[in-house]
Amino acid sequence: MMQLQKLEMFSCGVHFGHKPRYWNPQTEPYVYGKHPELDLHIIDLDKSLILFDKALQFVRSTVQARGNVLFVGTKRNAQEVVKAYAELVGMPYVTSRWLGGMLTNFKTIKKSVEALTLMEEQFQAGRFEGYTKKERLTFVRRLEKLRINLGGIKAMKSLPDVIFVVDVKHEAIAIAEANKLGIPVIGIVDTNASPAGIDYVVPGNDDSVSAINYYAKNVAKVIGMEQEKLAEVIKREAADRAAKAPKIIKIEAKPAEPVEEIEAELLEKVEKTMKKTVKRVTKAVSKDDEVVPVKKTVRKKKIETKE
Repeated sequence: MMQLQKLEMFSCGVHFGHKPRYWNPQTEPYVYGKHPELDLHIIDLDKSLILFDKALQFVRSTVQARGNVLFVGTKRNAQEVVKAYAELVGMPYVTSRWLGGMLTNFKTIKKSVEALTLMEEQFQAGRFEGYTKKERLTFVRRLEKLRINLGGIKAMKSLPDVIFVVDVKHEAIAIAEANKLGIPVIGIVDTNASPAGIDYVVPGNDDSVSAINYYAKNVAKVIGMEQEKLAEVIKREAADRAAKAPKIIKIEAKPAEPVEEIEAELLEKVEKTMKKTVKRVTKAVSKDDEVVPVKKTVRKKKIETKE
């Protein structure tokens, strides 16, 4: 497996460095030697393979924790490749140019992103009533400028968890901002660049389109695999919650009884209550009749005793 990856790196030209006169001595541990005919430094692919695998493992753990990876590649050779793979896995990217303060002044950048979304909604709805031709042209130009500069981070709600940089020398401002905020950086370091400030150094060619495609493809592949696993976990969690939730029993409503039947039932109830009250009254009257003769007998006895 390692040999196949090494052969793929070799076929993509990852091992080609810069000319010795542009060499940065800090990259000496990653240099295998010098090509006599091409006058180029050759990068040690054994070290590149190990360090790139280490960087991919960190990307894997970041995505497992539901983090975001920001793809950065503003040089001409990397723009299309970085954009394509970042959009493939739904990650934010910067390919036009790095705006100063994109990370350190993220609140202001976020307001510009909100303005971009509002302008896009207005443009799609075609709400241009009262606009002159010049005003419409100015609106469209501003919209295109915002799309170019901020279109890749439109869906980024917070600061990224990792930054993947293709050319660390070209993206020095982005790396400086990430270091200031403590955001880990995965960087492709060529022989003319400095590995200072890079948390996960990947020695390799940063000029060849095939080499850049190799880096971006493998990073996107790892992200895509972990996203699929994460989606399955989310489905299982939702199914468990649905199973544990109390079941709702549907109660079927009885058909409404006709009004005539209801009135008949009420009349029967009234008649029953009337009969009960009549019985109670008759009982009370009969008790009163029995009391009267008792009182008369008492009076007769009293008269007899007086005589």
